[in-house]
Amino acid sequence: PQLHGHAAGNVSAHTEFEFGEVDAAFEKAEYVREDVFETQPVKQGMLEPHACIGSWERDGKATLWACKMSPYVVWRQLSMGLDLPPGEVRVVQTYVGGGFSGGKQEAMPMDFCALMLSRKTGRPVKFVHTMDEVLTIGHMRHPMKIQLRTATTRDGRIVAQHCRLMANGGAYSSIGGFSIFLAGAMLNLPYRVPNMRYDAVRVYTNNGFCGALRGHTVVQICFARDSQMELIAADLGIDPLELRRRNAIQPGDVTANGFRIGTFAFDECIDRVVEASGWHEKRGKLPKYRGIGFGCGAHLS
Repeated sequence: PQLHGHAAGNVSAHTEFEFGEVDAAFEKAEYVREDVFETQPVKQGMLEPHACIGSWERDGKATLWACKMSPYVVWRQLSMGLDLPPGEVRVVQTYVGGGFSGGKQEAMPMDFCALMLSRKTGRPVKFVHTMDEVLTIGHMRHPMKIQLRTATTRDGRIVAQHCRLMANGGAYSSIGGFSIFLAGAMLNLPYRVPNMRYDAVRVYTNNGFCGALRGHTVVQICFARDSQMELIAADLGIDPLELRRRNAIQPGDVTANGFRIGTFAFDECIDRVVEASGWHEKRGKLPKYRGIGFGCGAHLS
């Protein structure tokens, strides 16, 4: 059913881009693999729940004290939602007891309610959610269906990737447009991918709304891509660690989508994890129902 009149087909956001010669690279590739991966919703609950105090002053200015990770985002949203000039709104950021890169990034219903009730009563108004309320109305991580097609040479060097993605955004947008862009922007990291195409939609559904959560949609992409790397390594008979090393981005690289890489100790990271985990001693030698796995990811900073 159509949820919001402005969003045809319930599409809340759409992102697509291409870098390099993707079709030509796939045509010339010595090996191509295509898989579909699905991820689940994850709800985030903080030891410190959402809390705020709103005070609407007699001169018409509004002040909100709240545990927010991005006070300037909240400031702009309050200005728009309350129809106040930005100069009439003040947000005081208190200590944040858990936010997970998104759970306290934007204005919540309680923030607007505190200020509107303060305006009506002439007194400061405080809201503190219970944990049940946090888990009922808070953000979720986007569940995704990720169709990933990857082309390589015979020795496993990636020549092209094409990702089609559908994200379950829940009933409202949050910062979903940015979320869907980020998943594609980090599609190639930490690997050298000279040709890449990304086509993604975020869809409204009758679920709780999804936004930023630790890693902000890059986690889902890493899961899909590195799961496929393991499958490619098995198909080509290449050690999965060696496959990573052959494709690893190096300091000084410029990615197909224009990221200029400064420090990037990916090779060193692989070596340290292998040593610390006892990878070579454990892989394929553990008791029944026990195993050891290896996955890689990266995020710009």
